[in-house]
Amino acid sequence: MQLGNVEKSGSTFSRELVLVTGPSDNQLAVQFPPTNVTILANASALPRGDALNLTCISVSSNPPVNLSWDKEGERLEGLAAPPRRAPFRGSAAARSVLLQVSSCDHGQRVTCRAHSAELRETVSSFYRLNVLYRPEFLGEQVLVVTAVEQGEALLPVSVSANPAPEAFNWTFRGYRLSPAGGPRHRILSSGALHLWNVTRADDGLYQLHCQNSEGTAEALLRLDVHYAPTIRALQDPTEVNVGGSVDIVCTVDANPILPGMFSWERLEDQSLDDMEKISKGPTGHLQIHQAKLAQAGAYQCIVDNGVAPPARGLVRLVVRFAPQVEHPTPLTKVAAAGDSTSSATLHCRARGVPNIVFTWTKNGVLLDLQDPRYTEHTYHQGGVHSSLLTIANVSAAQDYALFTCTATNPLGSDQTNIQLVSISRPDPPSGLKVVSLTPHSVELEWKPGFDGGLPQRFYIRYEALGTPGFHYVDVLPPQATTFTLTGLQPSTRYKVWLLASNALGDSGLADKGTQLPITTPGLDQPSGEPEDQLPTEPPAGPSGLPLLPVLLGLGGLLLLSNASCVGGVLWQRRLRRLAEGISGKTEAESEDRVRNEYEESQWTGEQDTRSSTVSTTEAEPYYRSLRDFSPQLPLTQEEVSYSQGFTGEDEDMAFPGHLYDEAERTYPLSGAWGPLYDEVQMVRSFASAVKAGKSLEPMSLRQAWAI
Repeated sequence: MQLGNVEKSGSTFSRELVLVTGPSDNQLAVQFPPTNVTILANASALPRGDALNLTCISVSSNPPVNLSWDKEGERLEGLAAPPRRAPFRGSAAARSVLLQVSSCDHGQRVTCRAHSAELRETVSSFYRLNVLYRPEFLGEQVLVVTAVEQGEALLPVSVSANPAPEAFNWTFRGYRLSPAGGPRHRILSSGALHLWNVTRADDGLYQLHCQNSEGTAEALLRLDVHYAPTIRALQDPTEVNVGGSVDIVCTVDANPILPGMFSWERLEDQSLDDMEKISKGPTGHLQIHQAKLAQAGAYQCIVDNGVAPPARGLVRLVVRFAPQVEHPTPLTKVAAAGDSTSSATLHCRARGVPNIVFTWTKNGVLLDLQDPRYTEHTYHQGGVHSSLLTIANVSAAQDYALFTCTATNPLGSDQTNIQLVSISRPDPPSGLKVVSLTPHSVELEWKPGFDGGLPQRFYIRYEALGTPGFHYVDVLPPQATTFTLTGLQPSTRYKVWLLASNALGDSGLADKGTQLPITTPGLDQPSGEPEDQLPTEPPAGPSGLPLLPVLLGLGGLLLLSNASCVGGVLWQRRLRRLAEGISGKTEAESEDRVRNEYEESQWTGEQDTRSSTVSTTEAEPYYRSLRDFSPQLPLTQEEVSYSQGFTGEDEDMAFPGHLYDEAERTYPLSGAWGPLYDEVQMVRSFASAVKAGKSLEPMSLRQAWAI
């Protein structure tokens, strides 16, 4: 400041004051915020784990500002520097913060804020962290991938790294998968592994290697391949003793393994409620307690784990039991001619598991099967076993005996007796009863008896009460055990008898001669099953045998009154039919016998050409017509040869000639039977002539009827 001279102007005086000003002369208080905030770092990028020092500087402000730090909203404690004078009479502020960085800090922002409370203004700036770290797999990384066999699978990669990974390498069971891809795989740019046509062999752990400049990282991913079940173990057959306990075990290879994937069925659609079902892992159990024979059979294990198709496996349950020999009536007796030229076969049949061993005794003495006269054939089919004992050159003195067949297995034994007897008349049938009844018919049923070693057939005799005389009916087919008797009258009472017959004669009446009473319903009554109608008292009066002379006499009178050409023609036609029937029957019997013996040999894989006579219900019967209850006479040796001549071929007869010789010795012809026997021969002679095409003289016809 300078003072000038005083000047007078009139009465006024003046003087000049000169002021020279400078910045120091400025004393005006002006408030202003900082123009900017600057952040300084000791490194632009640093590896994880290193310390980063950041300094925030506010250049000048008035009044001074308050500096603060935060990282993504999280407040950081820093260190403030003393304020410094700054231009415009302001002040400069600085504040530092020290950070221990990790891979999680990469890319995050650290913000510095300069706040003036008086001016209510804030100025800020941020710094983005750049942290270098090796690859790290994120928490959302999938560790298990599920796929279905023959389908596709994608093994994804969720990885973080700075800098970015340079390579992704996959290995499976020690083998590196080609980065360029293969027939069934490809590595995507993201590092994911893509597989197709997946098989169960692809199931397992896959190892992933990621690498950058900071290091490498590894991860294990599991591929779980689901596939349909396959049965690996099923014990077939499964065996158990009757009354015991057993587990039917079914083991499978499957993925996934589910608790309820096992189920069981029985092929016969029978209930399995009495059996316990258990499953544990890949194995299912069907537990059977107190095993019964009825539980034997085929069972099916079914496994369904949700992947089609379900697996099915069959297992047979075999219930072991002691032998049970069958005792059918036709097999308890076997007949054969005891002339040392024929053979007989004894059939023993038993059921049992495991396999059965047969032994034979004769009158209690063990049979020596090394004897060439004895041949045994056995066969086994499931739980059914048979032994066929063939006796060659049967002798009445040596072989007519009681044979015992014993069947044995580890669980026990059983036996049956078979009696070898001479050829004879059949035993009477039994159990004659009514099955159904209508006004005009009745259906009968019975059980056959022993056939005496020869084919047998059955005859029915019946009479209507109040009407004299009997009626006779042949049962057809001869081997039938049921027959419908027709031609009856409604509301009528009948009595019925039954007997059997073979080539040697007739049996006694069925059920010891007991008659079966029958009353047919009326036309207005419903038909159906009858009430219990059982045989009652034996028949009264004479048998049918005395009718023979009466019938013969009537036949002679009829012949004498009708000895004309018409009668001759009718008789010739009748004889032709008889001859054709005998010829056809002889051929059929011979063929059936040969075929049955061959088939029986086929069962055991051996053939025995020796003759045998076995009594069975399947034997073809001998046809003849019944006129009365007269014993059937045996054929002579000449008649056997004559019957063979009908066919024009050299065929074997159904029964060898020596059988008839024995029958003749057993049942010698008496004088009473002579005319009937001659009639049989005459009929056969005329049949032969008709078969040969010869003409018949009228005198021959008269002679035949006269006899």
